[in-house]
Amino acid sequence: MATILMGWELGSGLGHVKTLLSVGRELAKHGHEPVFALRNVVEAGPLLRDAGFPLLPVPVWPKPLRNKKFLAANFADILGVRGFGNADDLEMMVRTWQGLIEMVRPQLIVCDHSPTLCLTAHGGPTPLVLIGNGFTMPPIEPDRFTPLLSNKEPTISQERVLAVVREVQRRRGRPAPATLPAMLAGTARFIRTFPELDPYQAVRQEQLVGPIGPLPAPVPLPKDRAVFAYLSTDTKNLELIADALVATGFPCLVYIRGAGAKLREAARHKGLQVFDGPASLPEVLPRVSAILHESSLGTSEAGLASGRPQVVLPRDLEKQFIARALLTMGVSPPIKGKLSRQSLTLALLDAVGNPRYATQAVAWSRKIAERGPCSALPQIVAKCLSLIDGSTSGGARA
Repeated sequence: MATILMGWELGSGLGHVKTLLSVGRELAKHGHEPVFALRNVVEAGPLLRDAGFPLLPVPVWPKPLRNKKFLAANFADILGVRGFGNADDLEMMVRTWQGLIEMVRPQLIVCDHSPTLCLTAHGGPTPLVLIGNGFTMPPIEPDRFTPLLSNKEPTISQERVLAVVREVQRRRGRPAPATLPAMLAGTARFIRTFPELDPYQAVRQEQLVGPIGPLPAPVPLPKDRAVFAYLSTDTKNLELIADALVATGFPCLVYIRGAGAKLREAARHKGLQVFDGPASLPEVLPRVSAILHESSLGTSEAGLASGRPQVVLPRDLEKQFIARALLTMGVSPPIKGKLSRQSLTLALLDAVGNPRYATQAVAWSRKIAERGPCSALPQIVAKCLSLIDGSTSGGARA
């Protein structure tokens, strides 16, 4: 039996955890022991409770962003605001991760959106498998991170970030990556999304493995119109969104992640049908004509696979790329002008009532179905098992 450290460091929502949990469950079936180290143990914990896997907190960068409207010009900017701009700060984060690795003593490390863990493991004996979506897995072939926003000046120079990384590795007595992107190379990489939702699709050389799956099957639009909304307690303008849903006049099924009984009851009082727990997309999507969400990757993929128009409210740069892709694919009507109850209601009515969006959504669902079932999970698990076999036979330890 091998111990596998499953790490998640950056990002919000539960998509990262669900990915790691899917892999961890499969590895556990082979007799191995996943140990989860997660940035948000409060929200993620219930997902792991029934599985019975050990759960540990991870070092989290303590300094909030000064600019709430921060947009990264490239992936180095994301690193720069998360501790990679100062060698003393980064060293403490890395040494804390190293202490966690030494405590767990894994034969394999699997991570999702965890750049500091990647640096910590770089040059060490433990194999490292990276899993992520297109945004969190920038191309590693060039010497520099590919620009995300060509018209924006970087917040921090890539040369400075690389110098900080090299200094931290020098202090640790570990080799430094030859380039900044090489820090995210690991032993193996798996990019888990559709090419159309990859912000680097124009320059990507790696093969994408597709969603972690399984995805909903294409289903005909229901005879009776309805909307499903996937929101969270920290969704901006939550009351405005609720009012816009009600104003459509359609039945609206709503899941609000993190909502307590009081908030759920207030939403029901407005006339919304609110789920007490997480909604199963394969069960909900056949019942609705369109979906409203914050441009999350998993919900976007499920909407595309099932053939549902989508209205999206992106909350950060990663989600903005997904929203732009859905708009380009013709499955998402734009919200015209400033977000208001009226503009959002009109977008929802357009998504439900305008046949162009339903036609495009159905066409994309057929294209995705023609690609065949998702094979990302078997590929990832097979690679992990082969690395575990090599690690245990060679006696590699963290």
